[in-house]
Amino acid sequence: MGQIDYTDFKDSYNEFSDKIATALPYLSTIGLNWSDAHLKEFPHFGIGITVGAVFLPTEAFGDVFDTFGVSIPGNFDIGQLGIPLPAYVVDARLGGFKDFFDLGFKVGFIWDQAGKALSGMTGFDFDYLLMGGDIRFIVLKDEEKKPGISIGLGYNYMRGGVSKSNALGSSQTIQFPAAMGLSDITVDSPDVSFFWECRVIDLKAQLSKKIKFFTPYIGFGGSYGVASAGGGLTSNVRYGGSNITQADIDAIKAAFESAGMSVPDVSAEGITLKADASGWSFRTFGGFSINIFYFIIDATAMWNFTSRSLGADLNLRFQF
Repeated sequence: MGQIDYTDFKDSYNEFSDKIATALPYLSTIGLNWSDAHLKEFPHFGIGITVGAVFLPTEAFGDVFDTFGVSIPGNFDIGQLGIPLPAYVVDARLGGFKDFFDLGFKVGFIWDQAGKALSGMTGFDFDYLLMGGDIRFIVLKDEEKKPGISIGLGYNYMRGGVSKSNALGSSQTIQFPAAMGLSDITVDSPDVSFFWECRVIDLKAQLSKKIKFFTPYIGFGGSYGVASAGGGLTSNVRYGGSNITQADIDAIKAAFESAGMSVPDVSAEGITLKADASGWSFRTFGGFSINIFYFIIDATAMWNFTSRSLGADLNLRFQF
């Protein structure tokens, strides 16, 4: 049986929450980063699939794993780049009227059968949903020697999480600070979980120029996000050696409130912590597409000035 100091448990998950809450608005912008600054007027349209990722510093997850005395799985950590948070969407654009604007939509999720297959193969459970849309107003049309320029406004919603069943191999006892007068909590052979959610308003400006079969582009974006993230240990919970009761939960809550500390979410199913964050983040993005008749391969790289992290995505689409 492992023993975990509550302060270490809290600090490590707070570190994770802070890092990921900063990255979430950035991650939610995966998709709809198309090379063309704007589409032609209706009925022109495009539809495709985008896959991408942004990178978190390894210590965002590393502090949690260190607290539990285990190592980050090797295939999660990509050296100096850090740990990738992936995202994928089906995205589409529709031209507006009189070359004044175009509209974009995107959605990505894990359906039940795929989630069960992933869980069965790796022992992990996954939750993932990303959806959003934008409208881009045309400032300058791409014609003759002039580039295309647009400005856009969008909204994204993202939810996700990952948990590993029986990740620590034994029951874990969490020891509260002695001054609080609380008994220890024991979580039987727990799953280790992480979860996150955000809502984002996104602003961006983009410049592109079609040159025969290539379209290079560059842009700048700013996102205001309201995010929450956290995690913990989930399984059967015992308090002072017996299955935890509602009276025990109320006593824990009262002790934390009396000490002026944030209250963990304790139940018969586990103990988790959550932190909220909101604010602006800014990024630059750019890349190029290869245009083969109506089929387009589009590669984008991104840099977030706020979190100082890289991101990238690849889009394959049909565009008319």
